[in-house]
Amino acid sequence: MYAKKDVMTRSVRNVLFAGNEDLDISVHTNPEFASGDDFASGDLEIIEEGNEDVADNLRSQGQYDEALAIYQNVLEQKLEKKGANHPETAETYYDIANVLFSQEKFDDAMRNYQRALKIRIKALGWDHVSTANTYDSIANVLQNQGNYDGAMRVHQLILSIRIKKVGRDHPDLADSYTNMACLLHDQKKYGEALTMFNRALGIRMRTVGPDHADTAATHHGIATILNSQGKTAEARETYQKALEARKKCLGPDHEDTMRTQEVLDELAA
Repeated sequence: MYAKKDVMTRSVRNVLFAGNEDLDISVHTNPEFASGDDFASGDLEIIEEGNEDVADNLRSQGQYDEALAIYQNVLEQKLEKKGANHPETAETYYDIANVLFSQEKFDDAMRNYQRALKIRIKALGWDHVSTANTYDSIANVLQNQGNYDGAMRVHQLILSIRIKKVGRDHPDLADSYTNMACLLHDQKKYGEALTMFNRALGIRMRTVGPDHADTAATHHGIATILNSQGKTAEARETYQKALEARKKCLGPDHEDTMRTQEVLDELAA
């Protein structure tokens, strides 16, 4: 039903670049930043990598403004030294978009994801794995903006690419089915969401086993659907599977384990 023909159709492309169809990714270098001419290219790359590591750490700590400032500095250096269409420039646009997404600045995040996407399509091809990861992020923005139809079209494209690249029994396929399930759940299409989660669960069980964190997360997702359908007993049983798996692979004090325990406690109250 959801594995469509693996082509970049005009309708999907319109969704991916909506609002920025004529996107120009040539950003002028800010003259306030050092040009880097005093450094050898190898030295500059070391500096960029170090700065990116700092920004990554700041982002993981929720210090988004500080992380964004560093990523923007790195971007200026990459635009100067590597150009606007280099894959590494795309990586920094992607990093910037991730920070903006975390800040719920979805329009700004979308524009930077689109910049990264345009470069990756040109450099790697529309059906490269890294390009597909960018589609995934764009779908997340669309979902948060309430554009469920657009998000589903993008997820269908990702699914077709992953089937082509890694086959039908790969964890990446489970990721796609999970994302589609969450999207359908947001639309209260519980039956279709459950089908997607069960497809993901089958792949997880075969590829990573019952005690893996991803398998536990899928059990949790299935239980959430069942609970939304009013099937409390089945939901409780499935949450228990998630809890047992999370205790084994994450430990009893992990936030995911405690979240599942909290839901079970609420159902028992």
